[in-house]
Amino acid sequence: MIGQNIAYTVNLNMRKAARVVKAKVLIVVSKKDHMVNLYLAMDFPRLINARILELDNNCGHSRAVCQTGKVNKTVNKFFKQFTNR
Repeated sequence: MIGQNIAYTVNLNMRKAARVVKAKVLIVVSKKDHMVNLYLAMDFPRLINARILELDNNCGHSRAVCQTGKVNKTVNKFFKQFTNR
């Protein structure tokens, strides 16, 4: 995961990294994820005005598996805004 950190390209400056992102972004986080710090995981999405789907279940890092219907609905709605309806 460390190799996936966009902030490494700009000396860990999250604000500079946010300026690089041009895409519309949807982030799915879990309140009970013990692998990723929720509060740190929410900082970058806020900097880039990402949409955030916050799940509250006991599935931790496998959050999407427990709420597949909710995740699918949110993802479909997110992508639908970019297509011809």
